[in-house]
Amino acid sequence: MSMTEQGSPGEAAGTPSSFAAAAGNVKLAWFLAVNDLRFRYSRSFIGPLWIALQMAVFVAMLGVVLAEVHGAPIGTFMPFFAVSLMFWTFLNTSINESMESLHGGADLIKDRGVRPIVPVLQAVLRNLLIALHCLPVPVAVILVFGASSPMGLLMALPGIVLFIVFTALVSISVAGLGVRFRDLRRIVETAMMLGFLATPILWQPGVLRGKGSLVLALNPFAHLFAVWRDPLLDGHWPTASFLVVGGMIILAGLAARLAARGLARAAFWL
Repeated sequence: MSMTEQGSPGEAAGTPSSFAAAAGNVKLAWFLAVNDLRFRYSRSFIGPLWIALQMAVFVAMLGVVLAEVHGAPIGTFMPFFAVSLMFWTFLNTSINESMESLHGGADLIKDRGVRPIVPVLQAVLRNLLIALHCLPVPVAVILVFGASSPMGLLMALPGIVLFIVFTALVSISVAGLGVRFRDLRRIVETAMMLGFLATPILWQPGVLRGKGSLVLALNPFAHLFAVWRDPLLDGHWPTASFLVVGGMIILAGLAARLAARGLARAAFWL
């Protein structure tokens, strides 16, 4: 079976052929994502390094300003802001772009028989590559201010994996609905903007007092960031956040499974 062939309706999930098809989808999506970046920077002098440069300028300028606004020590705020911004950019852009990914890959789906999930995975992997290009910036900030340690990085890895898995599952879910209901994109964009403002990214959790802690307890994004950021910067695992994120991934997985079935009819809506 080639990577661009549609699976047969009777192909059962969990069979060797279905695993091979899934691996083929990921491989093709990775190939397309890499080509996206190559095409984007094909005539650029420093290529993808522009991504890291833009990130560095933004973190340096806005980080200093926000640290002054909040009265926070720059040595603790800058690493916090740098890593938070990189991960939020990956999450936000992946989800928003996934809702248009099917329309962008309409020719591949209708003319080449590519499975509709491939353009969705392409959007997620493309933004993961962009995040990896930005990675030197928060790493440099952490090293300069001594905000973490090798042990902190190892402790953060499980949370980072959960973060990426959740992003992929939600992207598949909204893509399956977005191709049918075009107004969904505006709703999701608004929800993501509200989530950005209510999540500790531009501000640290310590600025909240008293009942403000409910903003963190009831905000799923806050838990999604805590599972990797607390181990990385503070050296401890937030058990409650891991439980919340585990539940979020289960729900997102169920939604993605339903959306994947709907994606089979995506060509009808394109």
